[in-house]
Amino acid sequence: METLSVDKDKDRVSVVQYSREPSVDFLLNTYNTKQDVADSLRRLRHKGGEPLNTGAALQYVKDNVLTASSGSRHQQGVPQILILLIGGRSSDDVRNAAENLNEMGVTTFVVGIDHADTLEIQSIAQKSDRAFHAADINNLSDIEQLIISTMKEIKNPAIKPPSHGKVVMVSSYTGGRNSNDEILGPLERLRNVGIVLFGIGVNNADRFEMEQLAPTAILIKQISHLILFKYKPCSSSSIKRDIVFLIDGSDDVRKSFSAIREFVGKMVASFDLDQRKDKVAVVQYSNNAELNFNLDTYKTKADVLKHITSLKPKGGRPQYIGAGLQFVKDNVFVPNAGSRQHEGVKQILIVLAGGRSRDSPRGPASMLKTAGVTTFAIGSRMSNSAEMEMISSNPNFKYSFKKWLYVEEHLKDQVKHMVNLMSLSGQTASRKGCGVFAGWI
Repeated sequence: METLSVDKDKDRVSVVQYSREPSVDFLLNTYNTKQDVADSLRRLRHKGGEPLNTGAALQYVKDNVLTASSGSRHQQGVPQILILLIGGRSSDDVRNAAENLNEMGVTTFVVGIDHADTLEIQSIAQKSDRAFHAADINNLSDIEQLIISTMKEIKNPAIKPPSHGKVVMVSSYTGGRNSNDEILGPLERLRNVGIVLFGIGVNNADRFEMEQLAPTAILIKQISHLILFKYKPCSSSSIKRDIVFLIDGSDDVRKSFSAIREFVGKMVASFDLDQRKDKVAVVQYSNNAELNFNLDTYKTKADVLKHITSLKPKGGRPQYIGAGLQFVKDNVFVPNAGSRQHEGVKQILIVLAGGRSRDSPRGPASMLKTAGVTTFAIGSRMSNSAEMEMISSNPNFKYSFKKWLYVEEHLKDQVKHMVNLMSLSGQTASRKGCGVFAGWI
């Protein structure tokens, strides 16, 4: 740290701890001075936990930290450097995540301590001169100097502008409606390397799946009907979202509330709040609804995450999800609470339910759909599946899991994928005159 010139226009620093799952201590754009970073480092507390999932942590850093919304300047040609300190062998596979970071142009230094596996260290670092092993924590000074000297020699990567040649047209000609395999992971990897996808569904192709592949997908009866195909790229700056979390804060989820809070925090960490492209609000419900903060309360990601970290369950029972949905519609997705729907900004609601509702959510859910709100419903084993489907804007936007403990591990990436995909099909981009244009006879 002492050798760095910490400033928003010079060096930026982030710290992530991990064990079974990763946890961000601060992001690249959280602090702008060396003193603030140093103060935060002094306040760090050992995360604890087991086992050690290094592969998951590397992927987390790629997807949630080395991103523009978290302060990365990769697209501006700023070198991306990761220093990994590891004290044991990973319980999961590290190769794919390490290769993904390498393909992205990230320079990774790995320092193994105690029982770290030498081959694993070299696999993550990709190059032998970036892999180090220390007998114990007291023997790091020489390694530190080697890393510092190597970092000074790292050149800015050449950033190529998006190419019009990086386009894939995905067509579905079969009579079946859905793909027989999972598409979200491969789709995200294609998008991460700048590939633009267009979907053309023929005959009985499933509209929702085609929109997953490409939000501007086209459905036609016969391929011969397609006579015009034209693409004008959209600027990412045109994508804006108002995102509201409606979470169960009742007595029934009190013991699991920390897992709910962590899920929300890690979702929010991936949003672009500092540039005001995204806004976030949080509402809790039990026997009534209670606003924690609305879309206009905070202007920075750090402030939003700080509030989320301090959330406490509101308590009370039973659960009235319908009333909670109505509260969100009447009091949060409105201009005086910060909603930008009148500007064409995508309105997104993420519901986390820990049990069956005592009132009917049908009416409020229907009104939210009519108002243009896209709703994702996430329910535990105690939730009612039919209710979750009723609440969600699409049956594919309904998610379930057995325990709140696993919600972040299993669902965060799936929900984030879907939120991103739905955002790309919002009205704002189309008003800019960009996207895919097609005509047919």
